[in-house]
Amino acid sequence: MHLFTTVSEPDLRQIASSMAIDLYQFDSEPPVSRGKYADRNRYRFLLRPLGDAYRLIREDAYTRSGYRRVWAVSWRGHRDFMRAVYALDQWATFRTAIDTWTDVYDFEGRHEASGDRNIGSMIHPQSYRHAEMPADAEFIAV
Repeated sequence: MHLFTTVSEPDLRQIASSMAIDLYQFDSEPPVSRGKYADRNRYRFLLRPLGDAYRLIREDAYTRSGYRRVWAVSWRGHRDFMRAVYALDQWATFRTAIDTWTDVYDFEGRHEASGDRNIGSMIHPQSYRHAEMPADAEFIAV
């Protein structure tokens, strides 16, 4: 994920830690004085879960529970993180593997469609939005 914003690194880390998320492989570049992202902090990072609240869960026929925990943040976790950043800077730009959102209005207008992206297979499709822990799921420690 690439983020172009006026939000400082400590503020980003505060947002992530309050959600039990890690800014993994965090990298920053100094702001440039000209161009599309002039005077904006430039960050590159991955969101990784520190707990199960925002953990991506995949359906898996080969486990006893029917689900597999993945070391990735769910669609809802990405959405909530982005909303928290937009609360501090409504003109922030996010570039992700799924889409690019140029400001809070663009994000709120289009982010729902990103949840319907298939992250499963063609035989067993699973939308990104529904790849999180069901309320009744119990994982058995091996």
